[in-house]
Amino acid sequence: MFSRRPTWLSHRSLPVITKTREIPWLPASKSREKPVPQPQQPIEEARSLLLQGFLAKQELSGLMDYARLRARDFHASQVVANAEPAYQRHRRSRVLLDAGTFHEILEKRIKLCFYRILQALNHPFFHISRVESQITASNDGDYFRLHNDNTHGCAPSREITFVYFFHREPKPFEGGELILYDSCKESGGSHVPVRIRRRITPSQNAIIFFQSSCIHEILPVQCPTGLFSDSRFTLNGWVHR
Repeated sequence: MFSRRPTWLSHRSLPVITKTREIPWLPASKSREKPVPQPQQPIEEARSLLLQGFLAKQELSGLMDYARLRARDFHASQVVANAEPAYQRHRRSRVLLDAGTFHEILEKRIKLCFYRILQALNHPFFHISRVESQITASNDGDYFRLHNDNTHGCAPSREITFVYFFHREPKPFEGGELILYDSCKESGGSHVPVRIRRRITPSQNAIIFFQSSCIHEILPVQCPTGLFSDSRFTLNGWVHR
């Protein structure tokens, strides 16, 4: 479909993996009213890999057109199917579960740099059983509070989460930063956020990878026009073992 070589495959344009500076914990959103107590268990660092220019220009343009043309097919996002209304307030956005040919394009790119991803995340090797993806549109006031991606009964095989950012130019919204937290395990086995490890501002044609067990959140989006085409778009998903 698209033949032009994406910039991230160029030897000269390969992004340099750098260690992120450790940041003292501060609440990133108003959803956290109480400070997190000092952990008694070892802290797990939220490792991540950010790649710029992940798709070729024609692919990026085609993906943006595809999302706009399928606007009526997006539906309200859910955390877990058939969850209680109070639990559904944990997240607000719209999603399209069919990414079309762009699912295959992204899956091939991910598999191409799979070993590099594992190395950057210090994640044990596993055989990929499938790649799951969706397109998410976040408009004015949309958010996703603290969560991780593999503790629900329907998703224990998720190992690596990816978020690919795209939007109209010039960028028509503010906010919507992705916050990754270092965490520790409680006695019951659940992860508890300890401090902010990385704050990622949505950047055109960039993708970030991190472990699906990582605690993260999406801060509220400010989109003055409220137009669907001005949303914060992501092609996001999970690599399963």
